[in-house]
Amino acid sequence: MSWNKVQDFLRSPLAVGWRIAFVWLVYLIYLPFNDFQGGNLQHDAVQYWVMAVKFQRHHQSFSLLYYDDPLRGYVGPLMMFPALAFRFFTDCSMLTAAKMLGSVWAAVLFGFLIPGLWTSITGRRIIAGRWLLLVLVGFIFWRDFFSFTLTDMPALGTLLLSLWLLNRPGLLAWLLAGLSIAATFNMRPVYLLSLLPFLGLAIWWSHRHSSQTTGWRWAALIVGMALTLGPQWAINRIHFHENTPLTLARMEGHKESFYLKQLAWGTRVQLYDGALTYPGALPYADQSGVKLFERLKQREYTSYAQYLQLVAQQPVDFFLRYSRHLFNGLDIRYPTPYRLTANSPESLPLKLLNYVLIALALTTIRPKQLRQQHYWVLLALLLPCAAAIPTAIENRFLLPLHLLLLSAVVFLFSPSEWWLRFRSRPALSALAALGLVLWVAGCWWLSEAVGQTICPGCVTKLLY
Repeated sequence: MSWNKVQDFLRSPLAVGWRIAFVWLVYLIYLPFNDFQGGNLQHDAVQYWVMAVKFQRHHQSFSLLYYDDPLRGYVGPLMMFPALAFRFFTDCSMLTAAKMLGSVWAAVLFGFLIPGLWTSITGRRIIAGRWLLLVLVGFIFWRDFFSFTLTDMPALGTLLLSLWLLNRPGLLAWLLAGLSIAATFNMRPVYLLSLLPFLGLAIWWSHRHSSQTTGWRWAALIVGMALTLGPQWAINRIHFHENTPLTLARMEGHKESFYLKQLAWGTRVQLYDGALTYPGALPYADQSGVKLFERLKQREYTSYAQYLQLVAQQPVDFFLRYSRHLFNGLDIRYPTPYRLTANSPESLPLKLLNYVLIALALTTIRPKQLRQQHYWVLLALLLPCAAAIPTAIENRFLLPLHLLLLSAVVFLFSPSEWWLRFRSRPALSALAALGLVLWVAGCWWLSEAVGQTICPGCVTKLLY
């Protein structure tokens, strides 16, 4: 079979299943033999696992209303319930079951959702080589995140699915779109910021679908959201006496918002890493933020008003702080949410490749080519990232932004176009090469400066 025939096949609707199967096979081969072995999950991953067990009492009756966690919505743990069932029937370890579930999310995300949404929004078909490159760069930077039961990948997946479903005119598609967007911000409340852009995109697509069924489509969308949010509403009323369908997003025994606590952490900590070995939590201290709270003689912000007042009083300080957070969130040093060792030999090439790809993405994206539907999708993806920047940032918090940058390079960057542009202009070529070297050197210097602030023994001081 010729390469052209391969590309034609991968463009066909039938190829979606094959793409999913290919990515699934890649991760099924890799995940069981990666560096993360053993029986038990740790940190946030095990918390989601424990919450998933809450749906079933004494391994007998099952009900969504048994769930009683005020911090996280029920959808995330519910999506992990298949991993519990897999473990029950196979008698495997928690980590193995998590990897099996993670391989499915990897397959759906890279095999269908990212290329599917890209094609539906841009109208451009993706050739086989560029899609394989997407799978490769996704594997290089994010592969070990699929070993753990965290909601970052599932929440991004349901968000992409909801945005993709809107381009389908059928009532079932819009019903599922409502289910998906509600599941997204139930899993991760920060994605509630994506709801308005989602509705904007829905309006844009609605004008392009048949006007005869517009009302029915919007009714289906609302019903879909209600089907997802209804159980959360009942859970909140039964267990917490709160009359809201949204995730409460607060720690057990506390009335204040968890996000307000995160803002305090993000003032004292400019980056947070997790580790599966001692000491487990690896915060990078922000000394100016630590001194700020020392002057205030308090551990947390008392209110959002106090936080905003301090931002207004020290705008330059907070701007520089959050600029570092943005860089730190994109500065991927390990393809995992949890380190195994203090340093890894792969971190050097991974960081250098990351800096180069980000530079290419920033020079490839052309705002003049963006249309209204593109802005709605970008807002839906990027607003949650913007809300995460003031927190104790982790790489996974900027997952949508990083995958967007990678997709821009993979699908839009043209080496031949750059070659033609610079071939006859040696001075411009030298200037571009110098600019790239300075960019990489600057990113490397900043990354190393942040690395010097790591404080493994300061978890209590910086976070609690």
